[in-house]
Amino acid sequence: MLKSVLWLSLACATPSFAQDASDSPTHPERARVEVHKGRCVLLAEGKVERTLRSGATGDTAGRTHAEIAAGSEVRLSWPGRASVYVWGPASLQWSTDPTTSTTDDATSTFSSESLTIQFFDIAWCDFEVRRGQHRLRLPGHWRCDVENGATHFRGLPQGPVEVRHHAGSPLTLVWEGDLSKPRPPVTVYSGSSVRLDMPTTSPDDRSSKAPSWGQSQWPWREQADTDDEIRDRVALQGRTNQPGSWPSGEGPQRGTMARVPEFTERTGVKVDVQPETMRIGDTQSPQSQSTPMSPYTGRTAVQNPGTTLPELPPTRVQPKQPKVQDAPAVSRTFLTDQWGGLGRHQLESSGVMAIERSQHVEIRLFSSGRRKVFVASECSTSIRCFGPNGDYTLEPGTVAVFEKDGSLKSAYGDYEASETPTNRPTLGELN
Repeated sequence: MLKSVLWLSLACATPSFAQDASDSPTHPERARVEVHKGRCVLLAEGKVERTLRSGATGDTAGRTHAEIAAGSEVRLSWPGRASVYVWGPASLQWSTDPTTSTTDDATSTFSSESLTIQFFDIAWCDFEVRRGQHRLRLPGHWRCDVENGATHFRGLPQGPVEVRHHAGSPLTLVWEGDLSKPRPPVTVYSGSSVRLDMPTTSPDDRSSKAPSWGQSQWPWREQADTDDEIRDRVALQGRTNQPGSWPSGEGPQRGTMARVPEFTERTGVKVDVQPETMRIGDTQSPQSQSTPMSPYTGRTAVQNPGTTLPELPPTRVQPKQPKVQDAPAVSRTFLTDQWGGLGRHQLESSGVMAIERSQHVEIRLFSSGRRKVFVASECSTSIRCFGPNGDYTLEPGTVAVFEKDGSLKSAYGDYEASETPTNRPTLGELN
């Protein structure tokens, strides 16, 4: 009889323990607090403040705020979902987000609803996740989305937080300091670490405040080339990529401008030379066959392949000295003082002009007699051009156009002009 009464009492009392589901250790809003060292102050929503000291344990439900003293060690756990081991000093708050539940089975022993943990202050923290997708809000307006895995967080004196991902699924870090200026998320894989600093502020976008155009305008100038310049440009096509002789002897380097072979021009000096008699027995080279032969004054001979012609005594005629018409009395010796201290091997003859040799200089000669000099911007020094009507010093990046007589037509860039030394000959007139 006594046993029947006792069984009946237990049967009637069983529903009274199940009235409040939050009392269950596996309830999604319930967390267990274990103080291993020091003390921890808990403040739950709608509850009285509690202080747990070393060796004490307790449970809390709903939104809870925790203050962990310096030197303390506290473990917070949500059975079946996640746990966090905190070294003080630290200040944090957590809650359950029912809208992000990831429960697969209604009969599952443990809940997998998402947790939102916000750290206001952090020293050291180990966070491990077994089930569900959770969100951590770190100092410096950083958000960390965590799934299954183990992660270590450490607060830094110089910056917000250092994150070390030990194992598990990749972490996703997002900065939410300014929603008007979103930044791409940062993915941290297992075995990696990253320091979360405050992003630098980007300049304001003022494009929306820019005034509108009254009317559209063509940004380039109208064509100003003359007909002669157009013909010269058309004639130059197809020849601008042919490299000429380079002073270094190594050919054009990468990034340098190619030099177009220039035309050979005759000077104003007229030379009258008396032809010299040559011997018939001399053998002509393939190169001399293209050169017109001097007239032969002697007997006529028939050249047969098998016939050997007798050697005749040469008749030498003394050539006359060249006759210079209206040539000024100038020195025919190269003087470095007249060429800015440059040697003759440092100058390139271009008609009546002499241009300083350099791998950064390109000379284009047109059919009209004009020449365009390009000085590449990579050139480390200025380039000097010597002409009968003036000397010019071109700075890097300058383009100059000279007329046939050596006078400057136009220039784009920085340059300096100076007078030509008196009685200075051209390079073609020097011995």
